[in-house]
Amino acid sequence: MLHPRSIYNKLSTILAIFCLLFFFFPLNILATSPANTNYILTFSQDTPNTIVNKVKEYLNDNEGKITFEFSIINGFSFNIPTVEIDNFEKTLSNTVKWPYTLEKDQEVHIN
Repeated sequence: MLHPRSIYNKLSTILAIFCLLFFFFPLNILATSPANTNYILTFSQDTPNTIVNKVKEYLNDNEGKITFEFSIINGFSFNIPTVEIDNFEKTLSNTVKWPYTLEKDQEVHIN
């Protein structure tokens, strides 16, 4: 037979776990912005680093975040608020005179 104190300890542990799962973790989810979109931007190999750095600076100044920099390809992945992407594309076309590719970052499936 279980001692009443032992049952109380188990119930308080379960209650503490319940509180963590249902009260604290959802706050973390709400803090992330669902309005961000992930993109991949690649440049031609002859694009000067000064141009690439200007683009990165623009992203950082406009709530964008670089999430990964490629080592073999001249480019990076980033996320940016969806409402900012049109302004970013306009700035990109006015700033970069070398070939580049901008695409949404998404899963690739092979059939």
